[in-house]
Amino acid sequence: MWRADSGSGTRVLLLVHGCLACAEQYAPLLRNLRPHYRRVWALDLPGFGVAPALASPGLAACLAWLARALVTLALLEGQPVDAVGHSFGAFLLQASLHAHPGAQPAVRKLVLVSLGSLHPHLHLGWHDTWRTVWWGTCFKYRLLGGAVRRLAQYAPWLLAWLPAYMQRWVGSERGEALVSECVQAGWPRWLRPAIPTIATLRVPVALLWGEEDPMFPHEQARRFAVAHNLPLLSLAGCGHQPLLTPEGATLIRLALLRATCVGHC
Repeated sequence: MWRADSGSGTRVLLLVHGCLACAEQYAPLLRNLRPHYRRVWALDLPGFGVAPALASPGLAACLAWLARALVTLALLEGQPVDAVGHSFGAFLLQASLHAHPGAQPAVRKLVLVSLGSLHPHLHLGWHDTWRTVWWGTCFKYRLLGGAVRRLAQYAPWLLAWLPAYMQRWVGSERGEALVSECVQAGWPRWLRPAIPTIATLRVPVALLWGEEDPMFPHEQARRFAVAHNLPLLSLAGCGHQPLLTPEGATLIRLALLRATCVGHC
């Protein structure tokens, strides 16, 4: 459920994954960050990867769990942590800190990467809707991911022959149900846009984006950053996963250095 790498730095960093992912996805990134931090943590959100789902399912329960995790980690390490969330993980981080403001002192700085809920509209255009909703969610997750889960149930030894990214889907079925609570049924539209919640946070914030992100357009992030005087680090030629590029570790460190308060810190 938790993965940590120790290094020679002084700060502590937490990575929170998005959909169709888990902590194991960030193993190479943890190794690249290790020399710069005392400890780098990555976690499996409830119902994702190897983490069991919460006994009380739902978004509110997950936000409360994440707030407790942030406070517990800060107490364990003896200092506020730098928190970095990708996509749906970024949405959960900012929503958790908004819903549970008592957890905000546990976070020193916050980096939101490829955040999928800046505005009410999640997608732009039919091609984007097809690629992310029908191809990504219905085919890759529901059909292909479902087949992988059946293999895990009835023939687990066959999983060794599958690529690592497919093996990650085995434990994420209940976790993915959280996404359904945040998207209006029958249409790819977020019910909880993040701009109002980010504006209330008493934590320095930075944005990190791929300029060619086909899911959540870079232009939306740029406009938000300009309107709220927030730093936005952009990676040219990159899509939705800037953290998994060779530049990922450097981008995180730069984003944390430039993080700025939206409201009053």
